[in-house]
Amino acid sequence: DIGVTGVQTCALPILPDGLQGIPPETAVALPTFTATNSDGSIRYPTDLVGDPSLLAFYPELESGSSITELKAFEARWEPLGLLHVRVFGVSQQPPEVTAPLVNRLRLSYELWTDDTGALAEAYEAKASDGTLLRKVVLLDQQGNLLLVYNDINVVTVADMLLADSDLLFGF
Repeated sequence: DIGVTGVQTCALPILPDGLQGIPPETAVALPTFTATNSDGSIRYPTDLVGDPSLLAFYPELESGSSITELKAFEARWEPLGLLHVRVFGVSQQPPEVTAPLVNRLRLSYELWTDDTGALAEAYEAKASDGTLLRKVVLLDQQGNLLLVYNDINVVTVADMLLADSDLLFGF
């Protein structure tokens, strides 16, 4: 079932107790989208299938709070990778802005430009004025929405995601 926004619905998963993220009220499958990586390559829904993924939405990449959060996810890159969880940053800013930031911060993960706004719309990460909200979503291996992190603390959100990922995907 595909709605107007191209978002498919799916069944809600049964999740373990002790998670810090909030499960969605209704199931949300991977939306139809295109995004541009900081290196100029195009990303599609298939890029979020195969391993769990987290999408961190950034309203303004160059702000102090965004830099803190970007660095926090970089510091947890290796343990998240051991759980096979991929990290992707999402903004409205073009590769001309994201590429120097990736290089300056030496990020191991990709920063995408949400070209059509489909990712922000599907995961309710768009404010009424059209700007992005600071939000993180965790997707399962099929790209279905598992957990949402709203009103996040940029210092602790990466640790929350790591703990939840360990509960969900740890061996």
